Amino acid sequence: MTTSFIAVDTGYRADGYLVANGLVFVARSGGLGAGPDWKPTTKGDDASRPRGEIPPGKYKLGPPERLNQGRRQNITMADGTENWNRFRKFDIAGVGTTLARGGGIVDERYPTDPRTGLKFHYDGDEQGSSGCIVYDDPKAQDALTAAQARGDTVVEVIYVETEAIARQMADERAAKAKK
Repeated sequence: MTTSFIAVDTGYRADGYLVANGLVFVARSGGLGAGPDWKPTTKGDDASRPRGEIPPGKYKLGPPERLNQGRRQNITMADGTENWNRFRKFDIAGVGTTLARGGGIVDERYPTDPRTGLKFHYDGDEQGSSGCIVYDDPKAQDALTAAQARGDTVVEVIYVETEAIARQMADERAAKAKK
């Protein structure tokens, strides 16, 4: 069974559904500040550019990893309670055509700068992400953990025209997985 992110892509943000372990969850990729009108805060400061949603393609799901409090992940990848240690993140690695030479993920918008650090994780303090695929339901973490433990590590990112198509595809994939 393949884990899927099926969404409507705006070019800098995608909203849709995560299908993992036969279940469907609302999910998104890309941040609120991403878009063509973004301007660096200081001259030449392109490093802080919100780089948008994960490119379409096939990826590999990594094992669950603990959050890093020193990097504010206890805030950005958890629900804001003191029990942030129960939250996990999962690496999204490029494979085949999505794997950049030397590592990272190919993103045609940034041909000389492959994407790195993309993860699945709970959506914490600000809605959206910097390319990660984020979800609001902590049960999505359980579904990803179960898929990874079973060796089901293929992830497919698909963009479609409308939310209705995304939902229909997500429901169909979940139903097929339950058979």
